[in-house]
Amino acid sequence: MVQIYFLLVFFNALSGLVLARGGLKRSLGHWDSWFLPFENRLVRGLLGILTFLSGFLGLIFVLPGDQIFLGDLFPSVTALLAGTILVLEYYRKEESTAAKFEDFLVSNKIIVGVLSITFGIIHFFSPAVLFL
Repeated sequence: MVQIYFLLVFFNALSGLVLARGGLKRSLGHWDSWFLPFENRLVRGLLGILTFLSGFLGLIFVLPGDQIFLGDLFPSVTALLAGTILVLEYYRKEESTAAKFEDFLVSNKIIVGVLSITFGIIHFFSPAVLFL
């Protein structure tokens, strides 16, 4: 479905930007105001849920003529990871039980963010390529 494809690309790129921006220590000038809504814990949690759902749906629904399951594999996996990190960050304030897994993902959020941006952009420009 084209709608799921759009949501996968959109949420992958948006979550990637939010995660990568969260790891930067320097100011981006006037772009900092764009990231202000994503400093809210609830907004980050909702973005995480939406990103995770779009990644999950990207594994199920495919574009016509695309490979079943493999067509959206990497963008879906990065969306699942980015969504998981954002949701874990939301619950981190309330002492999560899976501390090791949570610390590993959250400490590598810049890498996941950059991968989400990369696969979101590549997937946008080449929707029918196998594994992308």
